[in-house]
Amino acid sequence: MALPRTAPIDARWFQIGSLGALLAANIAWFDLAATTPQSVVTIAAALAFQALFCRWRGVPFDPLSPLITGLSLGLLLHTHDPLIWIAAPGLAMASKFLLRINGKHVCNPATFAIVALLGLGANVWVSPGQWGSAMWLAALLVCLGGLVLSRARRIDTAGAFITCYAGLLLLRAVWLGDPLTIPLHQLQS
Repeated sequence: MALPRTAPIDARWFQIGSLGALLAANIAWFDLAATTPQSVVTIAAALAFQALFCRWRGVPFDPLSPLITGLSLGLLLHTHDPLIWIAAPGLAMASKFLLRINGKHVCNPATFAIVALLGLGANVWVSPGQWGSAMWLAALLVCLGGLVLSRARRIDTAGAFITCYAGLLLLRAVWLGDPLTIPLHQLQS
């Protein structure tokens, strides 16, 4: 007797769970500039802007994508300006609905918002080494990322990114005559 087939779980739920756990840990233990009010406002603004753009375009509202964007901005974008807590998800959702090719958005919405705000000289910052270099945390991040990417069947993009990033760091070190310990340390964080 065959077991009934169940529908696969949307990979975005795994991403939301992973990002939510990381944001909660960031707020509770790491104190890396993410605050509860900033995170709540950013996530709520992402959901609100998604709803507005969906209504404008006449498409159904799906909360999963703006949740991912809001959680990502809460983790990565640091600012003490409450207006930016709202502007960042606004830029992110605008990029998702306005910068499209063949019906698909071309930029990661959270990344677009961060780069745009940094480029505009807004009072924001990012900290690529904010999580440090503890091995247990690196292993946890790799496991969470691997779970999400394998569920989304996109692990190839992570491998391509890491390979290109490591290659560019090594090429830069060779070009500048730096010891290889510098790019190795950069890869650890």
